[in-house]
Amino acid sequence: MEFHKLKIDKKVIETFDTMTVYLMVPAELSEKFDFEAGQYLTIQENINGEEIRRSYSICTAPHSGDLAITIKRVPGGKLSTYIHSNWHQDDIVSVSAPEGKFVAVPEPFANRHHVFFAAGSGITPVMSMIKELLEKEPTSTLHLLYGSRDEENIIFKEELDNLVQKYQGQLVVKYTLSQPRKEKKKGLSRFFKKVSTSWKGETGRIDEKKIKSFLKSEDIDKNAFIYACGPGNIIDAVSTVGAEFGIDKSQIKKEYFGIAGEVKSASHSTETEITVHLDGEIIKYKSNGKKPILDELIDMKKILHIHVLVELVLLVWQKFCREVQLWMFVLHLKRMK
Repeated sequence: MEFHKLKIDKKVIETFDTMTVYLMVPAELSEKFDFEAGQYLTIQENINGEEIRRSYSICTAPHSGDLAITIKRVPGGKLSTYIHSNWHQDDIVSVSAPEGKFVAVPEPFANRHHVFFAAGSGITPVMSMIKELLEKEPTSTLHLLYGSRDEENIIFKEELDNLVQKYQGQLVVKYTLSQPRKEKKKGLSRFFKKVSTSWKGETGRIDEKKIKSFLKSEDIDKNAFIYACGPGNIIDAVSTVGAEFGIDKSQIKKEYFGIAGEVKSASHSTETEITVHLDGEIIKYKSNGKKPILDELIDMKKILHIHVLVELVLLVWQKFCREVQLWMFVLHLKRMK
């Protein structure tokens, strides 16, 4: 893989753990860095003598003339943590040319429905697609269902809301939160009343039920083009519901975004080569399609099984409870004196 030296133009903070980095492309490299909406760049850094490569999706639209990637800081993620702490304006960084088949190609005179399902940082390539299609396919309608953990984790919220206003009737955006921020009442009433939330939108993760409801509410038929980007459960749900709606497989494009990065996958045949970008490691293997990608990664011990994660959470919780009990005992002793 060939890498090129690009200068950082500016950084934009999107959320507390996510930022967008704009890169300057010199004239002699402009052709190499032409890209399609939805593609990604691979970044290379040397951290304490270790060469690390990671792929980050482009969030800007090809027609804009800007090249930018969005990076979510992942706990324990070597490169994402390094970038957030050490990349600054005017720094020179190593970047490969754009790659990726998860793309949206506009047809200027087409009148189509494009439906997007995204979760977390999976919104990044989708953002590039939406901005490109709005300008380059003006008679088509775009629909987005975007899932986040809470209000503070909605990446591109302000920009998406501005696009909805600018392209009224052409773009529909709905948000759903899995853990809306809770607000406790002030005073003594907080001990007796249930915790409330100020979030007025949808709640819950994107699943088959939400996907069906969204497609029906937007009056989507089998001629629509579907794009899904997020964890494996969303990818599987979109595929299942798409088949129920009679949408041809060729009209459904999918991109798996893992906890620490993304997984580039193709539809499974008898044996398909899968490439996974996970926390600085590039994993390539052959899949027969009998198991979901996430299960295959668990089998290879690349991702912890959910039961292991639950045990870890319980251990932390038990430790916390013991510390609270000790603190209450000390407080009781002090009051007795």
